[in-house]
Amino acid sequence: MFAAVNISYRPSAFAGSKITSERIKLPSGESFFTVGICCRRGRVPFKKLEGYLGILKRDVLLPESLLLPEDSNITAFKPDIFPRLLLMSSATEHILSDPFSPDEELTVFDEKGIYAPFTERLVSCFSSIRIVTPFKEKYAGLSRRLLEEYGFSLVVTDSTYCQRGVALSYDCSVPVYFKGRVYTCNKKPLVSSQIFSGREIILPEKYERLLPENTDRLVFASALYEKCGVSELAALKFADFGS
Repeated sequence: MFAAVNISYRPSAFAGSKITSERIKLPSGESFFTVGICCRRGRVPFKKLEGYLGILKRDVLLPESLLLPEDSNITAFKPDIFPRLLLMSSATEHILSDPFSPDEELTVFDEKGIYAPFTERLVSCFSSIRIVTPFKEKYAGLSRRLLEEYGFSLVVTDSTYCQRGVALSYDCSVPVYFKGRVYTCNKKPLVSSQIFSGREIILPEKYERLLPENTDRLVFASALYEKCGVSELAALKFADFGS
């Protein structure tokens, strides 16, 4: 569960700040809250808002332009898993539809240990695949199966070293002089690479109509997936994915 906060302002002639909330039920049966606060004189009563949010103050969707004071106990929700899944789904679709050289190498940076289910689909596209992850145990079963069924040796390591080929890294953790293609959500200047990325998504209509006012669509979808367990959103891909 989470709360999405929207701020509006009214003339200073009106006294006080009014806070309202509404519980929104999702098609999955889960729910989230929208919290509206109407402020006077451009001042947001953060302490009052904090008390109103209660336990939900740790998972709050805020307007992008709103800055929390340093002493606030409200924590803005930050997407963690969902954008990484979008990146992998989008990159997998692109790789499968765009033939590579048969001796191409793939390096996947998997900081969360979540990409094992995707990896098997990419075996036919690359001569070798390196998984850089602190969660090596997540790949143990897959490594055994790939070796037994295809004779394919999956390299699972914590070494981030890579120079060329194809890389998938959410934070673009490749060297500046990496040579090849990079799939990422955090673009940075690279000398010899072609970067593929995306930011926009198209939500199913049943969730689009629930998008709170002044709320970032990707952040909202991430909260639905990560905080409300709306697993069907894992099938989405970036609508603007490309170089």
